[in-house]
Amino acid sequence: MAFNQLFAMDPFSITAGVVGIVAPTLPCVRLLIKDLQNIADAPDAVKALTKDFQSVDLALASVPVSESC
Repeated sequence: MAFNQLFAMDPFSITAGVVGIVAPTLPCVRLLIKDLQNIADAPDAVKALTKDFQSVDLALASVPVSESC
C-alpha cells in the first residue's frame, strides 16, 4: 500500500478533527486565562504562563469553527 493511501484524509475528516479539538478547548483556555489573571501577586512564572495561554487562545480563536456543530 502506498504512503499517500495510508495517511490520506478527506477534507471533511480533517475539518471534523479540528472542530472536535478546538470547540471544547477554546472555552477551557479562556477560563484558565481568567483564573490566572485573577490571582493577586502572582509570581513571574504564573504571569508568563498566562501570556502563553493567551497565545494559545489567539491561535485557537483564529481557527474558523461553526458554533452550530
